[in-house]
This record gives sequence, C-alpha cells and structure tokens, in this order.
Amino acid sequence: MADIHGYVVGVDFSVCYGCEKCVHACPTNVFIMMQDESERLVVDPVREDDCILCLVCEIVCPVEAISIQRAGGSDDTLASLLEGTRG
Repeated sequence: MADIHGYVVGVDFSVCYGCEKCVHACPTNVFIMMQDESERLVVDPVREDDCILCLVCEIVCPVEAISIQRAGGSDDTLASLLEGTRG
C-alpha cells in the first residue's frame, strides 16, 4: 500500500529513495529531507502551500514518486516551460 504524503504535492514514500533531485529543482523550496518510519531518507512536501504547480519536481523524479494534483492552467504552464527550453 502506498504511503503518500501531501495533498497538492503527493510523495509516495514507498517509492522515494531520497535522491534529492526534486529538492534542488523546486523553485519554491516545497521539499525537505527526512527519515521515514523505517529510517530511510525521503523527501517530504512540507511547504506544499508554496507550490506554483510548475511540475518540475514531477518531471525530474527518476522513480515517479511525486504526483502533482493538477489544477487549471498547470498543463499550460508545463507546455510554456517546455517550449521555452526549446527556443
């Protein structure tokens, strides 16, 4: 059973292995490193209220442990970000 932390920014602790890619990529510092109940390092979205729905953390996560609750405009935001990297 999945151990999801967060509502807008959901991190599945059963999948996360604490690589910190999301921590470094997040422009609003949503994540902190912590130990889960089994003392494994994981990321916790403790400041998810600061999330701007840019989806960068979801994109950089190598194991798909992060899932952002989509809101209106988030797909447009992602498209704009991706288009900006191509231009």
